[in-house]
Amino acid sequence: MYPIKTRCQHCGSTELDWQDSKGTGTVYAHAKLHRQYHPRHQGRLPLVIAWIDLPEGGRIPSNIVDCDPADLKAGMSVQVAFETDPAGWAIPVFRPLP
Repeated sequence: MYPIKTRCQHCGSTELDWQDSKGTGTVYAHAKLHRQYHPRHQGRLPLVIAWIDLPEGGRIPSNIVDCDPADLKAGMSVQVAFETDPAGWAIPVFRPLP
């Protein structure tokens, strides 16, 4: 589960496993940020944050990129992409599928 958890949020078990994902999903909910909360967001406002439902199960928070915020809708199909932060970490973001 991303962000990484140490326990199941439903039953409390610590018996967790990694699962591969196809890298697609649907937008469950979204919002726009008009304030910069992290240096990597400089020059990118408004920033769209969203909860993405994965077909394998689970819902993850991420950013939506390459999309006019006015065109974003709940239920929209999205595909994962990756950005690299200044420290070299890969950050999963999503962009709309055609």
